[in-house]
Amino acid sequence: MDDVRRGSSFFLIRQMEPYATPYLLIFSISAMLSWSLAFHAANHLGIRGAKCYLFISLSQTFWTVCYSLELVSGTVSEKILWDSIQWLPALVIPVAILRFSETIARTRWQVPLAALFVVPTAFLLLLLTEGGHALLYRAPVILESYPFDSLDYQYGLAHWLIFLYSYALIALGLALLIWRWRSASGFRRAQLTWLILGIGIMLVLEFGGMLFDFRVFGQRDLSPYSFGLGNAILGWGLFRYRLFDLAPRARRLAVERMSDGFIVTNEQMLIVDMNQAARRIIPVHSDFIGESLNALLEAWSLALDAPTLLAGQPQQVQVERGAQTFIYELNLTPITTPDQSVDGYLLISRDVTVRRNLEESLRQSERRYRTMFETLTDSVLLYGADGAIVAANQASEQIFGLKREAMIGKTLDDFRWGAIREDGSPLPVEEYPVYAATQKGRAARSAVLGLRTPAKGLIWLSISAEPLCGDERPPCGAIASIRDITDYKAIQAKTVELRLERERAALLTNFIHGAAHEFRTPLSTISTSLYLITRHSDEGRRRDHVRKAEQEVFRLARLVDLQSKLASLDSGMILTFTPASLEAMIEQMIEQYASKAAAARIVLIADTASALPSVYCNRDYLLLALEQVLDNALRFTSAGGYIYVRLSHSESAVKIVITDTGSGIRRQDMPHIFERFWRRDAAHALPGFGLGLPLAQAIIALHSGTISVDSQEGRGTSVTISLPYAPRLNR
Repeated sequence: MDDVRRGSSFFLIRQMEPYATPYLLIFSISAMLSWSLAFHAANHLGIRGAKCYLFISLSQTFWTVCYSLELVSGTVSEKILWDSIQWLPALVIPVAILRFSETIARTRWQVPLAALFVVPTAFLLLLLTEGGHALLYRAPVILESYPFDSLDYQYGLAHWLIFLYSYALIALGLALLIWRWRSASGFRRAQLTWLILGIGIMLVLEFGGMLFDFRVFGQRDLSPYSFGLGNAILGWGLFRYRLFDLAPRARRLAVERMSDGFIVTNEQMLIVDMNQAARRIIPVHSDFIGESLNALLEAWSLALDAPTLLAGQPQQVQVERGAQTFIYELNLTPITTPDQSVDGYLLISRDVTVRRNLEESLRQSERRYRTMFETLTDSVLLYGADGAIVAANQASEQIFGLKREAMIGKTLDDFRWGAIREDGSPLPVEEYPVYAATQKGRAARSAVLGLRTPAKGLIWLSISAEPLCGDERPPCGAIASIRDITDYKAIQAKTVELRLERERAALLTNFIHGAAHEFRTPLSTISTSLYLITRHSDEGRRRDHVRKAEQEVFRLARLVDLQSKLASLDSGMILTFTPASLEAMIEQMIEQYASKAAAARIVLIADTASALPSVYCNRDYLLLALEQVLDNALRFTSAGGYIYVRLSHSESAVKIVITDTGSGIRRQDMPHIFERFWRRDAAHALPGFGLGLPLAQAIIALHSGTISVDSQEGRGTSVTISLPYAPRLNR
């Protein structure tokens, strides 16, 4: 038996023929199947993934043949020879599988092919120089097994590295197919399932054979079986769904159903094929197959200008079909062989009748809009994406006092005219309506700004700007409609001045009326007290009248003081703001009114536990406003009631809420509570002047804050004051 094992391959085949032939037949069938799949893929190289699958099938065929020859070899040297040759397809298949998966999954990136072959090339160099180092085939022996003896040798570091690299490539390819499978559906998902199964079986059988030392026919290398089975499943997945057969038929069907006419000629310009669209546009539906292309062009009343067409320049032809005239655009493209020689021509005829009609309609529309553009009395400016003017109408010259040539290519900022807001403050470029439209894609409606032009001085403009190329895309420009409202602003200013004058007169009248009413009672009381002082000799009663007179004098002084402060605020008084602690101000106010609240048996509660940042304010005036609100709460809260003062804050403002359980305010009185000298009792029997809330409102407004009142009759009142940390004005 040892002599037979060391004999030639042919002798071994002849000796093992009675029982080994069925096993070899299996490998032969596997090789022929892989070869058939490779041949089929070679005939469809234009299909996605066909080239990679061709390499997989050819490598599998070569691997199976070499593996069969290794099985029937009788000596160690022969088995090592065929085993060495098997490494070539074994190194190609993982790379081909990864590239196949990248192609099928349609990834946006692909690993460079040269990079993928760095590790396999290094292993092949070790294999070619095996005679000098013996790193790959250490202690090779032949082990007896049925039906074929097997070659056994120790795996070294190089083997494990190449195993790890190859399986990593296959696993990456499998991951790509699974990733694509998750988003696929229907036919595509079913096909990917088979492809994933084929590659997955390769990995499972390979790892299973290594972990459990599983052997087939006594051989420890399961790769030919696992890869052969996996390749067959890949072929099933591809051909069962007719990937290669359907694509050419689909192309043919697509060409037949295209609206463009396709005419194919040979190198002598004889027509050999045409699609249905070409047949429809040929006069009287003639069949020009086999005829010269010149004959077709003559029927279309067009002489063939071959140099112009071959240069890629289209020509147009008019074709009469009944009472209609159609315009076709012709393009002639040479059909070349792999060696770049001309094998024929493809003439493409495209119906451009609708396009020509649309172009004419567009030209007419452009003329209409150009006329409208030039006759508008408002300035219309077209801006590019960079904010520069690209077009201007005649009205723009009149408004800006510049020729159109001087405006084209410029932005409003280039003129250094200095835009201002309506309040006279400078308007930065970032707030220009056109800037918002061109840079941020945000439309502006009737934005008002002033420009100081050299030719016309200060002009006021109302600008509406609309971005172009929007719809979630970056703006590619803007169109602006600009109206000169300088005359309107002058009339408006005069109207405002007249209205203010009337308001001043009405205010003065109301003030005189209210002040006269408020002065009348204290003056009458003072006069009566002075008269009674002169009439009474009783010292006690005289002191009572003196005290009453002093109280009324104090009321008059307080009334004059409040009116003086309101007059100062109305005149545009500039307040000085400094950082201040609201907690300290509230605590000072609570301490100041604590005795008064205790005397009236009212519970005064302040919640200032939360730490608040400092606010910019005029401390004296803000404290005066808070005192007016608290004084009102004390005045209208009965004994046993409560007054709560709470502080809270947000990112941009601080809130002061003063709530009482007093008598509340009637709903019909709410619109009047901020009117000067208004009091809910017409007889003015209750204390006060009706100036507290108006004064508080004026002070809060100068702090860029707001004051609001919420009240229900019989249930109390809540006054909310909101103040920003830094006022916008007078800072």
